[in-house]
Order: sequence, then structure tokens, then C-alpha cells
Amino acid sequence: MGGPEMRAALVTQVRHDLDRCRTTLLTATAEPGKARDHVSICKAAHGIKGLAVTVGALALADLAREVEKACQTRDTAKIDKLLARLATETGETSTALAQLASAD
Repeated sequence: MGGPEMRAALVTQVRHDLDRCRTTLLTATAEPGKARDHVSICKAAHGIKGLAVTVGALALADLAREVEKACQTRDTAKIDKLLARLATETGETSTALAQLASAD
């Protein structure tokens, strides 16, 4: 099913989308003293969850699911605890995908 070109296109698109979601997370939480944008955080976490499942990054998907649930219940303490980790792991997954793509 599909060849190297298809795999490369998928990896490129997933990386782009992960980076977009990560930027949304960082933007929604970047301004000190400003209320968190729970809707944007929740949407970004949902997007990360789906992308992570697509490429088999199940630990990232689980973390994104936790953030999504915390946003839905507005559990600010849990959001604060998980957001930096989600942003970091999203970036690491994107980097790993880039390495995978360059190995082909």
C-alpha cells in the first residue's frame, strides 16, 4: 500500500500539522497574566491526538487526550501540569518524523 513517495508525503503533512498544533498550544499559553484560551488548547490537543494515532505515537496521543479532557473540564491545574510536556513531546515527535523521512 503506497510507496516511498506516499510515505514521504504523509510524514511531511503530519509534521506540518503537528507543528501547527504545537504553535497553537504555545500561542494560547504564551502571554503571562492572560487567561488561557481553553478552546484553542482543546482543539490543538485534539488535533495532536489524531495525528499521533495516525503515525503510531501512542504515548503522545494519550498525553494529548489527557490535555483535551482537562480543557473540557477547565481543570487549570492539570492543564498547567501537562501543557509544557505536550508541547515538548509534540516537537520531539515532529523531529523523529523528520529523521524517519530523511532515512528513506
